[in-house]
Amino acid sequence: MLCKNIFYTQPLLKFNKWTRDRLFLLGAFLVGIFIPLTMNAHTSPYVRLTLGDIFAQTGQNQVIAFDSSYWKKLVTNHNSVSEIYGGVSAGLRIPFNSIWAIEIGAGYYQAASFNQEGKIYQYNSPDFYNLNYDYKIQIRRVMFEGKLLTTFSTIYHPYLSAGIGASRNRSYNYQETPVQPYAVPDPSFASWSQNNFSCSAGIGLDIEVTQHWRIGAGYEYSNLGTANLGRSPVQMTSQQVSSGTINTNQVLAQVSYTI
Repeated sequence: MLCKNIFYTQPLLKFNKWTRDRLFLLGAFLVGIFIPLTMNAHTSPYVRLTLGDIFAQTGQNQVIAFDSSYWKKLVTNHNSVSEIYGGVSAGLRIPFNSIWAIEIGAGYYQAASFNQEGKIYQYNSPDFYNLNYDYKIQIRRVMFEGKLLTTFSTIYHPYLSAGIGASRNRSYNYQETPVQPYAVPDPSFASWSQNNFSCSAGIGLDIEVTQHWRIGAGYEYSNLGTANLGRSPVQMTSQQVSSGTINTNQVLAQVSYTI
């Protein structure tokens, strides 16, 4: 029983009920509007490549108990991080008239891993600041997304965008570094992946280069949920180290091809 409590795994794909319900409602809503819109004779499929920078500030201070006699406080540095972010998407571009159009599609996006780091106060006391910690966070997203576009001067298409879907956040490679020569790191917290409900909103400009090709630039805000580590093999409690809610800002460049 002790081993069962200490060592545990999670299914590869597991969503909480809140996330499952919203993704189901989203799918039903998209089917309801997607089929009528595809009957537009001017509807065109598109594919898009997105590349840019993602900016995030994560981390929260936490006290993690290992058992009734030992605990430690993780004090985050609250560092802002910037990493490469990109993805691919596909969908339909549906014009209403010569001025207005919408795009409805789905995409996969991923960010380069970024670091979460800070100090460790053993027994929740700054007098026992003997260790630093760091670990990595990897973000992957699958999103249903849409754009509302308008047109001016024929080739310029300002837009508003929104997306909703799931973010798979992986925390891994936790390690502790002694600050004092006598300090001994604790066994590492385990790597852990989890699936979160995710949403985004943005604004930008697409420019029509040819009949089939467009380039664009934009800004996007995203909520990605949390990223947690698993338990340490010597930990007797169920507490997990958490990044806190990850909110990001993305600056994006895009290339689209309409079939």
